[in-house]
Amino acid sequence: MPKSIPVATVGINNSYNAAMLAVEILSIKYPELKEKLLNYRKTMKENFIRENQEGVEL
Repeated sequence: MPKSIPVATVGINNSYNAAMLAVEILSIKYPELKEKLLNYRKTMKENFIRENQEGVEL
């Protein structure tokens, strides 16, 4: 696309990622959404680490 035409794409049948992208865009204007998004991502990261650390020794 030309420089002045921003493009955001998500996969077909991937409404979750489309919704996350929409919230991220809206969070620019609405700080309360930004805070919720950051908290959600932190929770996702913590859950991922907890669920995948079994059997892993550091």
